[in-house]
Amino acid sequence: LTVVYVFFKERLGQDIEYYGIYLLIGVIIYTHFAKTTGTTMTVFVGLKNLTTSVILPKETMILSGTLAFSIEFAISLVILLALALISGVPMSARWILIPVVFVMQLLLLNWGSMALAASYVFVRDTDYIYEIFRRLLIFMTPIFYSVESMDGVARLILLLNPLTYIISFARQIIIDG
Repeated sequence: LTVVYVFFKERLGQDIEYYGIYLLIGVIIYTHFAKTTGTTMTVFVGLKNLTTSVILPKETMILSGTLAFSIEFAISLVILLALALISGVPMSARWILIPVVFVMQLLLLNWGSMALAASYVFVRDTDYIYEIFRRLLIFMTPIFYSVESMDGVARLILLLNPLTYIISFARQIIIDG
């Protein structure tokens, strides 16, 4: 993270106040999304015996996977807020909206994981395709740069990405207050 901070601070983050926290917000939200969707995608195939022998809603398997990873996400958000305070970001009453960011991320994860898990049952190569997509997604998500710094097609791609809105909302709450 330090190498990324030093590299992008001079190139893309020179006009962004509290760029370290700005970067950390994007990294935490993107990493949680990528790790959770990548893991829960294989839940139906991985728990094949359970899905075929026990009568239970299949959605609960996805939900349990996303909730398991969300504990780590919640802890990361608490540490992020502590680091923001240490970095000099003023505490704001808007910080009370952090649970909304958590819920938005959880909803996106459940929908995305469900779609990926359903497709993985029929097309096992979904795992490899999604791995490539995640590598592209890191650059199509405003982690290192702001949406305002992009224009044209690049900006349109950013605005079509739901992670853009979650990350931007978290940044507005934490940094802008």
